[in-house]
Amino acid sequence: PREKRAGPSARGRRRFTPLGDDRPVRFCYNTIVFSKRRPHHDIDEGGSFMKKIIGAVLVLLGIGTGALVWKMHTDMPKAQEQLAAAAFLSEPAVLPENEERLVVCSGALEMTAPAVDGELNVTLPSLKAERLTERYENAGTADKPKYEWRKVYSGALGSRKIVGEARLGAFVLAPELLETLPTPAFCQEFDGGELARAGLEMYGKLLGSERYLSRSKVNVRGALRFSYRISNLGGRQVTVKAIQKDGVLHPAPDQAPCVLEGILSREEVLKDSEENGIMGLVTGGVIAALLLAAGVVTFLRV
Repeated sequence: PREKRAGPSARGRRRFTPLGDDRPVRFCYNTIVFSKRRPHHDIDEGGSFMKKIIGAVLVLLGIGTGALVWKMHTDMPKAQEQLAAAAFLSEPAVLPENEERLVVCSGALEMTAPAVDGELNVTLPSLKAERLTERYENAGTADKPKYEWRKVYSGALGSRKIVGEARLGAFVLAPELLETLPTPAFCQEFDGGELARAGLEMYGKLLGSERYLSRSKVNVRGALRFSYRISNLGGRQVTVKAIQKDGVLHPAPDQAPCVLEGILSREEVLKDSEENGIMGLVTGGVIAALLLAAGVVTFLRV
């Protein structure tokens, strides 16, 4: 009789390879051989799917931006014709024949009431301000916290626009028109007594023009701080393109920007409008092209 083997031969034993070894793994049992080869590169299907989604979103944004640029291109001649047919006034006077008509007038922009932040009881030395709200919160994880100041765009104390009151000659500027004014500078002057009554303290960065208002002296979780950007057009000579309604100037559709700095003639106003339109088309076209290119590259690179 044949003797029984004490165990499988060396040839028939199962071989194990370290994790991550790309060599073939062979299992030999007598004459039957099973082979399995590990792939050289694992394909992250989830990551590839997300890249495709991001690429598709970028492409859609590019198409949407391109559509807006095309609309601007088709609307430009009409806007120029409306501006050329506007009533150019030698002085900012209310005339009955210009009611609900596009008028262009120049003069000194007078601030009759400053912008006041009623939620914080802070008066700004400007006819328009933008409150920028930030909250000190954890931008990391519970295990690895990373606290930083982050913008707050909504809520009772979120970022928002604040306007006062202004006149241009006999005209009153509507709040909607004041909201279109640029705010290039940070407010650096506040009424100390007013801040004390509101329970606010002012501080600034070592390097930077920002001045922050806060009720907390130190950075604690959930603390809020506020800064303001303000318009510098109060008291300056401006030219306004707007719709006259009951002695009030309202924003004119397709005529942005509605408030131009300086006293401009009819030819200068028309030229400025045309140049702004061309610049907007070029900028929008470049953004649309970049979004489309980034979307296509992201979608195809998987």
